[in-house]
Amino acid sequence: MRQLDSPEDLHYYEKLGYETFKIVERNTPTQILLERVKAYSERRYDGNLLDLVQNYAYPKTSWRRGQGAYS
Repeated sequence: MRQLDSPEDLHYYEKLGYETFKIVERNTPTQILLERVKAYSERRYDGNLLDLVQNYAYPKTSWRRGQGAYS
């Protein structure tokens, strides 16, 4: 398994033989998960790469009501 960099780089890893990619860590809010999956499935992202690879300090607006950081 390979943790990815940018969605545009996905083809380089596939040429090396990687077939499984990690795009999230545990406890990623659902909305952020959906945005990451969309970016990597479309193989492009026009925003800040940090939005796709950041693994901490999610804004409170990312969490559903009643969902804790370590739910």
